[in-house]
Parts: sequence; structure tokens; C-alpha cells
Amino acid sequence: MPEKALQSVKNDYEGLNAQLLDELPKLYSLSIQLLQGCIAAFVQAQREYVNQRSIQLSDTLDVSHTIVSPRYH
Repeated sequence: MPEKALQSVKNDYEGLNAQLLDELPKLYSLSIQLLQGCIAAFVQAQREYVNQRSIQLSDTLDVSHTIVSPRYH
């Protein structure tokens, strides 16, 4: 009886191990694709944010320059 149980456990392990060896590379590849997509979206959002803030800062500096600079010398 213990020999049959041991063989059953061994067969289960080998089956699961074979399945993992088949599926883990696929999971890894899909995970990399997902991560690359997330990073690309983050970089794009960051780029847009910086561009918007740069335009806003430029506008603010232009306005403050006209307010601070004297009209008559």
C-alpha cells in the first residue's frame, strides 16, 4: 500500500512538473508583455503631464514677466 501511494504521489508530481515546465515560459512571456505595456503607458502619461506643466509654467512666466517688468524706463 505505501508503495502505491508513493507511486501515485510521484506521478502527480511529475504531471504537475511537466505542466509547469510547459506553462511557465508562456506565463513569463505574457507577463513581460504586460509589464512593457504598463511601462509604455506610464511613460506616455508622464510625458503628457510634463508637457502640460511646461506649457502652464511657460504661460505663467510670460504673464509674470509682463506684470513685473516696468513699462517705463
